Amino acid sequence: MKKLAGLFIAIAVVMNLFSMKAYAEEIKEWETPSGISSEEIETVCDKAFAGYIGDSVAGGAIAIVKDGRIVFEKGYGYADIKNRITVDPKTTVFEYGSVTKLFTWISAMQLAEQEMLDLNADIRNYLPNGFKLKMNFEKPITMLNLMNHQAGYDDYLIHLFSKANEIPDLKSSLYENQADQVHEPGFAMSYSNYSAGLAGYIVQCVSKEPMYQYVQEHIFDAAGMEHTTMNPDISTNEYVQEHKSLAYKMQDSGDLAEARWSYVPMYPAGSANGTVEELAEFGIALCNEDENPVLFKNKGSVEKLLSASYRAKEEVSGIAHGFIEYDGEFKTYWHNGGTENFSTFFAVVPEADYAIAMAANTEAGMSLIQELGFQTVQKKAVTLEKPEDNLPDTKNVEGKYKDFREVHHGISQLFYLFPEAIKVKAVNNTQISVAGELYTQIKPYLYQSVKTGIKSGFVVEKGKVVKYSNMIDYIPVTWKENIKRYITYIILVCFLLSFFIQVIYLIGTSVRNRIRGTERVQITGINKKRWAIFSLAGYLALFSNIYIIINKILSWENFSSIRIHIFVNYGIGIFVMITSGIVIFSLRQKKGRLEKFIYGSYGISSVFMIITLGMWGVFNFMR
Repeated sequence: MKKLAGLFIAIAVVMNLFSMKAYAEEIKEWETPSGISSEEIETVCDKAFAGYIGDSVAGGAIAIVKDGRIVFEKGYGYADIKNRITVDPKTTVFEYGSVTKLFTWISAMQLAEQEMLDLNADIRNYLPNGFKLKMNFEKPITMLNLMNHQAGYDDYLIHLFSKANEIPDLKSSLYENQADQVHEPGFAMSYSNYSAGLAGYIVQCVSKEPMYQYVQEHIFDAAGMEHTTMNPDISTNEYVQEHKSLAYKMQDSGDLAEARWSYVPMYPAGSANGTVEELAEFGIALCNEDENPVLFKNKGSVEKLLSASYRAKEEVSGIAHGFIEYDGEFKTYWHNGGTENFSTFFAVVPEADYAIAMAANTEAGMSLIQELGFQTVQKKAVTLEKPEDNLPDTKNVEGKYKDFREVHHGISQLFYLFPEAIKVKAVNNTQISVAGELYTQIKPYLYQSVKTGIKSGFVVEKGKVVKYSNMIDYIPVTWKENIKRYITYIILVCFLLSFFIQVIYLIGTSVRNRIRGTERVQITGINKKRWAIFSLAGYLALFSNIYIIINKILSWENFSSIRIHIFVNYGIGIFVMITSGIVIFSLRQKKGRLEKFIYGSYGISSVFMIITLGMWGVFNFMR
């Protein structure tokens, strides 16, 4: 099947090669910001896509904008392998994923331009009375905090996507997926889908029309994006339904199999669907705003939009009103988007009058399109700055750092039981290694990549590193977090060992007694064997229920359907605590040392295991 699909895709690629040649000859010479010429670009793209198409990616497309028009666009592979429908950048519809957020941020900037919204005002000024909003700090949240992902909201995994027939309205979705505030507003960047959803709802409240309708009228229609929609219910858009690419997922066998489309209930954060060509049209609109404004009324508004609104350190790339900065040959503003089975990349370089849009119909396509996207805007040559004298000791920044984005409450914490962290290690007096990449310190706590020239930095307060920034913010992994996880690992290992030893002991003694014909019936005292069996059975039920919950989370179930399982966890947890406590209490009876050790170690580790599961939100009714 895989070989046949690969043959079909190869044929499609060849067909696309011939169709593009004639088009490319009509365009005058141009080059990308990184210096790839108009003659080279097709070869570069073909080579990049060839490494993925037919293997981990079924199909994808690219469109490049230069000097106010699309100068190159091409489709690769299949939108539908079975029916041999090739990808066409003009007509094939992809899920934009988090690129959708850019439309949400521009909507907020449009309202700010019209003085209907103050980016620095308390967002509660724009929300209906009685709107449920978790705020655990005195400092108010502003629209600018939401745009910069600095509102301090916790991440969430439950109901990140929904089923086609279960799409709630925006307000209900915000209530269903209400995030807790875990950091003070403005402290650091912590990527938040909830913040984007909330920002979209504020736009809806201020404009007094559904968010997706506002975006359709004021962005898509204005930019000539005729077939693009933010409406999470695509059944209302005939074009999208007919032209949307199938989604594909890599199977364990190595084959690409059809997968499901994604529906985003918090739709201002990631529900837009459209073609790659129309995403490129969005780039044209941004590049042409100074000469021919279509998204804003004033010519200077795009310049304000694409100006830094948050940087951890002035010299390090940060956020420009929701766009992510990148220091390429020219300042670049970009965003990627990933749904369950689609990947999207968009970047605009106003100084070079350049934009690039790409999409793929598998999640694995993200590495392809992001690497290719940055390849077209990166620096032509890396120039390393000369380090200043008397710089701080590089050992001051050594340690592990993790993304601010994390779940801190509820059972979704289990997904972070084994977190990813980047390791920073001092190499010598002037250089450090960040996740294996070499950086040189050029100013106090400001480092430059030897390979790419990109700058990153550490924020130090009172002699202590509080965060590391490299376009996004990372915080040091503290000893408290390490202790929590290390204790969890130790308890988990001890419990599993004692669990299996207890099971083996019970089975072994039962078999031995039956063979010997010495099975005893306990008349007085506590029958610890019986209570141990009850406890073991309780754990089997508990772990089975946790497995069901995890599958429900991964299957897009809403929290209402998961809450009943949390109740079951709670009940089983109490039962296990009681039965394990009885097993421990039974040790007062006179028995052999080995028997006491086996029952005792199981009972004690069992109690600690329940406490540990509680620490990780297994019995928590919060999302």
